[in-house]
Amino acid sequence: MSARNDDGMRRRTGSLGERLLGRRRLLQSGAAMGLAAGLHPSLRTALAQDSDASPAAEDLNLGYDIEPAENEGGTLISASGSILRNWSLATGGFQGMSETLTQINPHTFEPEPLLATSWEQSDDSMVWTFHLREGVTWHDGEPFTAEDVKFSIELHAHPDNIAATIVDTYSWAIWVDTIETPDPHTVVMTLKSPVVDFALYTYVFTILAKHVVGDIPPADLVNSAASTGSDPSAVVFTGPFKFKEYIPNEQMVLERNDDYWGGTPHLDQWIIKEIPDSSAQVVQLQSGDLDFSLGIPPATADRFDNESFNLYRVPTTSYSIYYYQMDPDRSPYFQDVRVRRALLHAIDRDAMLEAVYFGFGRVPIGLFPENSWASNPDGIEHVYPYDPDKARSLLDEAGWVVGDDGIREKDGVKLQPNMVANSSNIWHKDTPAAIQAYWREVGVDLVPEVLAPDLYEARVTVDFDFDTALRSQGSGVTV
Repeated sequence: MSARNDDGMRRRTGSLGERLLGRRRLLQSGAAMGLAAGLHPSLRTALAQDSDASPAAEDLNLGYDIEPAENEGGTLISASGSILRNWSLATGGFQGMSETLTQINPHTFEPEPLLATSWEQSDDSMVWTFHLREGVTWHDGEPFTAEDVKFSIELHAHPDNIAATIVDTYSWAIWVDTIETPDPHTVVMTLKSPVVDFALYTYVFTILAKHVVGDIPPADLVNSAASTGSDPSAVVFTGPFKFKEYIPNEQMVLERNDDYWGGTPHLDQWIIKEIPDSSAQVVQLQSGDLDFSLGIPPATADRFDNESFNLYRVPTTSYSIYYYQMDPDRSPYFQDVRVRRALLHAIDRDAMLEAVYFGFGRVPIGLFPENSWASNPDGIEHVYPYDPDKARSLLDEAGWVVGDDGIREKDGVKLQPNMVANSSNIWHKDTPAAIQAYWREVGVDLVPEVLAPDLYEARVTVDFDFDTALRSQGSGVTV
């Protein structure tokens, strides 16, 4: 991965380690205020605030100051930017409904207790013992036990579990060699090789109810009623909200779990509307059709800077990377590494961060955010600071000569690559134009092609028909 950075195939133009959250102040449910204050990264800290419910030694608020609820009951309407029909048990359930052994503290990036209250590791980091929270019940009233954890990890590691391989929980679950359950509240995992921070990775594994999905063949899980929601009684988790219904391409409805181990949620109901377009989320938030939105585009933040809205800027345990991808084997422009390096030197990423990303994010060195344990900027050998003169020099060395029109050419071919972008991604709309301006200064004529999502996916992931493609992806605390 570092080699791909060195030759310029993948370079981050903005790393968003923070998110904007917006909520209408006109909403009178005190629970919604608490939700807005603490929803991300941990929904449960704001949804259930019964002071007698949790052990005093634990900080389930993860360092956040959660405002007390002024009122009980009501319905919260929020938006999901992803396609809800892709939701399945094996891909992580749904936050607020499903739970994992640990959760990640967004301030420290360290694992914190959730369904596991504590854990120990052997001196060689091969054996991990997790002590489970007692008194936890599934949404159907059955007790949560160590057998559920054993079943879940083994299911995540099963090669026939299509969803787990797509989302990649599979690649972490297969680290586990054997699982023992000496008692109902203890799980002992022996790994195939030492992993010093294995507890950190357990936050990705949704814990499933063995008595509900244990008889479903792993290959069938992703299309089963337990995953699609076609039978609400088959969707069973341990979180503060229970599944009620899912209307494909429209919304998911959750209802309060009165028996939640962390205390009764303040809300009666939570509706998650499927709105992939962030601009549409902004419109519905302004109109009052949405109460809450996670990930307000920074470009629209000024619209919410008034007394009608609460706007929060919070740290996250995940980040998004934005980069352009090129294929030197397919494109005649990029086979020379000097060209690839020149194009990186030609871009002022710090200025782009301010102009295109409105200052939200960072231009890091390497692939990890600064507060990640994996960040090691001193170990990065090659960096590419903004240096247009260096870019011009490298292009000259590579034999690309500036023509009468200011565009470089070589052997009768103009240095005129395209850049394919996705029109549904708000960042994709402005980034190509910014890169176009920078590259034009060094004699490269970039041709942006901002396409509809289906055409973009076909060009980039099926036909591989592009010179450069603007890409983005998200990641958890580790890549």
